[in-house]
Amino acid sequence: MPLRRSLLTSVLFTAMACNRSVPPIQTETPPLTGGPVVSTKQGSAQHDGLRIAVEVPPGPHLAGDRIRIGLRFENTNDSPRRIFLLHPEIFRLFQSTFYLHTGANPTPIDVQPAPRPHGYMRTERDFPLLLPGAIWQSTQTLTLPASFQVGRARVRWEYKNDVERAAGGGQTLDGVMPPLFGGEQIPHIWLGTLTTEFEIQVEAAPVRTGAARLVTPTPAQAAATDQVLEALFRYQIRESTREPGEVLCFRVRTIVNGQEQIGDANEQLLERLRRDHSSVRPGSACGGARGERLRETQTGANAAVFDVGPIHWINETEVSVGGGASIGGWHIQENEYRLTREGGEWRVTSVRVVRMT
Repeated sequence: MPLRRSLLTSVLFTAMACNRSVPPIQTETPPLTGGPVVSTKQGSAQHDGLRIAVEVPPGPHLAGDRIRIGLRFENTNDSPRRIFLLHPEIFRLFQSTFYLHTGANPTPIDVQPAPRPHGYMRTERDFPLLLPGAIWQSTQTLTLPASFQVGRARVRWEYKNDVERAAGGGQTLDGVMPPLFGGEQIPHIWLGTLTTEFEIQVEAAPVRTGAARLVTPTPAQAAATDQVLEALFRYQIRESTREPGEVLCFRVRTIVNGQEQIGDANEQLLERLRRDHSSVRPGSACGGARGERLRETQTGANAAVFDVGPIHWINETEVSVGGGASIGGWHIQENEYRLTREGGEWRVTSVRVVRMT
């Protein structure tokens, strides 16, 4: 859940050093800070006027980290090129795919993103046009498994497109996909497969100045855990839009023996929340089938599930906590919260949306 993003510097891996003048940049997200251009030797990263590269935030990184990888597409042709990249990254499996390897093992230990079977209503926004010499940038999350051992992770990024016409008609949970570009051949569409590789160093005990880290809490931090959770839950309640009669269910993620575990918020904390909100329930009281509306199991009432943690201690008065909310039906929002302690009380000082569907 929690994300830590450090983009002050980055290393750009590409299969060909750029010896041209600086091209115009088109971005889906703000441009990532570039670093030295380094030639990679694995795979192919250029074909038919399209060059791909990645920008990797500086480490070190921990097992369990979710790292925002910059994706870079450059039109090296003298004519326009259009790429196809789904805007929500969670639907990009086998279109923009990360294959995570250890050592020289050719078999990946993980393939990301995870499959999403219900489909996505694509639009022409998902087919950005790159002018001659232009660079287009996006990002995509790479998750290091919590069980990953210390060492070097080798990641293969594969970008693939075989879609040359979007005639429409496909069924998703959101409806039937409409035809795009008049249902005809997509103008300037690039077709093919490109791959490039990069490495990420995974450390056991990284040293980060001013950044969140997973360490064993001090006694003072452990004693403050409930205060942090209560402050964050109350913030989520205030900021949420609730339906009449909707119950609120609360779950907490913790790290136990190096593994992330999820469970109910403790009863003392829930009881304090109930003094102001009678609809508060433990997370286990609510559920629902995949893709369906979440409900309280006992009564069938509509439910919203709030899910927070683990807490990443920056120092004694500042934490970073991942948090999310869902009502089911494929509606999910994940945030990264910063909380600080001022005057003996914890409060949310910043919120960054990590994912929304």
